[in-house]
Amino acid sequence: MNINKTSVALLLVVLSVFTLFSASCGNRPPTSAPSATYPAQQQAPVSEDSQLTPATEIALPPGVLAPSQIDSLLIDHRVKVRGEVLVLIENPGGHGGAYVKLGDGKGEVGLRIEPADWDAYTAEEKAKYYQGNTVMAEGMLVLSGQELVVVLGVIPPGAASGSEPSGADYIFMVTVPGNTDVADAVCLEIFNENGNRLGNLKMEQISAYTWRTTYPSVEKTLGYRYNRDYWGFIAGEEFTPDSPDTLRWAKDLVPGQEINDTVTKWRWCPDTGYKMPVIPTNAATATIIPRVNDEDIQCGYGHVDFWWSPFPELYHGTNVAMTEAHATWIKIMPPVGFLQVEPLPKMNWEYGGGEVNNPIYPPGELEKHIIQAQQDRLNVFLIPQCGGVAANGQTFDGDKEYSDEWWEAYINELMEYGTYFAKLAEKCGVKYMAMQDDNMWNSPKAPDDIQERYAEYIRNIRSHYSGKLGMTWGIASFETPEAAYPTGYDPEQFDFLAVGGPSAIASNKDSSVEEMQANFQTMVDSALNNLWKTYRKPIILYSYGVPSCDGGASGEFTHDDDPMQPWSEYTDKYELDLVEQALACEAIMRVIADTPYIIGFYTFNSHWPSSFPLSFNYDMWGKPAVDQVLSKWYQRFTSESK
Repeated sequence: MNINKTSVALLLVVLSVFTLFSASCGNRPPTSAPSATYPAQQQAPVSEDSQLTPATEIALPPGVLAPSQIDSLLIDHRVKVRGEVLVLIENPGGHGGAYVKLGDGKGEVGLRIEPADWDAYTAEEKAKYYQGNTVMAEGMLVLSGQELVVVLGVIPPGAASGSEPSGADYIFMVTVPGNTDVADAVCLEIFNENGNRLGNLKMEQISAYTWRTTYPSVEKTLGYRYNRDYWGFIAGEEFTPDSPDTLRWAKDLVPGQEINDTVTKWRWCPDTGYKMPVIPTNAATATIIPRVNDEDIQCGYGHVDFWWSPFPELYHGTNVAMTEAHATWIKIMPPVGFLQVEPLPKMNWEYGGGEVNNPIYPPGELEKHIIQAQQDRLNVFLIPQCGGVAANGQTFDGDKEYSDEWWEAYINELMEYGTYFAKLAEKCGVKYMAMQDDNMWNSPKAPDDIQERYAEYIRNIRSHYSGKLGMTWGIASFETPEAAYPTGYDPEQFDFLAVGGPSAIASNKDSSVEEMQANFQTMVDSALNNLWKTYRKPIILYSYGVPSCDGGASGEFTHDDDPMQPWSEYTDKYELDLVEQALACEAIMRVIADTPYIIGFYTFNSHWPSSFPLSFNYDMWGKPAVDQVLSKWYQRFTSESK
C-alpha cells in the first residue's frame, strides 16, 4: 500500500469530526491539490536559547524515525518520530485534544494527542507543539482515511490498556471498520429492556480500531448500538434490515461481564476499499474572467440552516474542513420562525419554541458561530431567514385579505427581526448580509404603501449595519430560464443580488456535463443577464444544490422527501448517482468562470464535512462533487484572485 504522506488534503478527515457522520466512513481518492491554507497557528513565546533545531538539521537517535521514514508497514506498531511542527490545531472537530502535523522537509505525518493528555499539559508543555518547534513523539501508528497518524501514548493491541474498570461494571469492547477515521468519537448508545434510551457514551480508543467503555451493572438486560460522534441511529452501525429500532441485545448480564462486538459497516458509508467514481474537471485549464469591480470571488459552502445541539463542538472542525476544501467564505442562514400567523403574526424568538421545536440559535450561539468562523480564516456571508410556517401549523397566504391591523403587526415583527440581525452583523464585522424574508412583501393583497414600508425596513437595517447588503431572489429551472423571483422591492436599494437555485439544469437523467452547461448558460443569458443589465448589481449564487440521486440534476425527485434524508431508513425509492451531482457542479462552475458579474457561489445546506458518502441527499461532503470538482475550482478561483 502506497501512502502519499505529503498530501494534506486528508487533514480534514482527521480534523472534521464535525459531521452527523464520519467522512472517514469512506475512502476518499487522493487529491493532487497542494496544501491548503490552515487556521492561524499560535507561535511559541520561547527564547533564542530554548528554540529547538529543525529535525532536518540533526542526526536522529537510534530507533527514532523522521516523518518521511514513516510508512504503512508500521501501521498498528509503536513508533518514535521526530519532526518539525508544521500545524497545531487544538480541539480538532470539537472533541478535545490536539492535532499536530510533523514534517522533515521530505515528508509529513500526523500526530494526535488525546484530550486527557492535552488537558493535563502545562502551558510550557503545550508550547513545545507550537509551529516551528521540533518534537519527538511516541505512540501507535494508524491509518486515518488515507493519512498516517501517530496516536501519542496509545499502546498497540495486546499491551496493557491503563486503568481497569470497576469489577461491578459491564465492559463493552468493539472493533470498528478499518476506514473509521481516527478522529471520530465512537459511542455506545444504551437502551433498557423496554427500549427507552438511557444514554450515549463516548468510548475510549485502546488500539487502532478497538474501543472500550463501561456501564454500571444496574440493568440485567440492555439494548444497544454503536455510533459515531453522538448521533445515534443517523451515524450508527448498519444492520440488515436497518431501522431506528434495531438494536443489539445483551440479556442475563452479570456484574463485570465483558461484551465483545464488531461493527462491519457504518450507515451510508462504503465498505473498505470502495472506489469513488472519477470526475473530469476543467478547473485547472479554464479561462477565468476577472470579476466586476475587481471583486475576489466568494468561494463558499453553506452551513445547515437550522440549529442542532452539537453545533458548538463542531464549529471549528467544520471551518477547518471547509478551508481544506479551499473555501474562503461560509454561508450561515439563521432561521426565526413564527409563533402564530393569526389573529396577529408574532415571531418566535424563544429557543426551543416553548411547546414546539424552533430552529433558531440559542442566545449567544450565533455570535459564537460567526466569530469562530472568522478566527478560522473564513469570511461570513449572513442570510437571516424568517419562516413562513408558524409553530401552530398556520401558514401565510399571499392571496388572503388581511386586516390593516394584521399588516401593521407583521411589519413591526419584521422591523424587529431586521434590527436584530443588522446589529448582530455589525457587532461581528460581517462583510456581506442578505435578507431572506417570507415573500409576504409581494402579496397582491398587501397595503397600497407596502413598497414605502419595505423601503423603511431596509433603511432601518442600513442604519445599524455598514456592510454590503443584498436582496435574495430565486431561479428555478432552465425550462423557464427568464423567471427570477424577488423577495422584496426596489433592487436599487441594495449592493448586490443574492440568487438561490437553480433546481434543475439537466434535460434528463442522462444529460452530459456539456448539456447541463448549455442549459445553465441559457438561464444566465436571460434571467441573470437581465438582472445585471437592469440594476448593475453583482450577483452571488448563494444556494445551489442538487441531490446525489439519479435524476437529481433534472429535478426528478421530491424536495426534502424523507426517504432522501440520512436520518431515514434505507429505501429503493432513489438510486444513488454521485456522478450526476458532481457533473452538475462542474457545469455550473464552467459558466461562472465565464460570467464576471457573478462574484460568489455557495452550496445549499452542506452538512458536516465527514458526511455520508453514499447518501441520496444534497450533502456533497465526502463525495466527488466537493472532493473532485468544487474544491479544485475554488482553489483555481482563489489563485486567480491573488
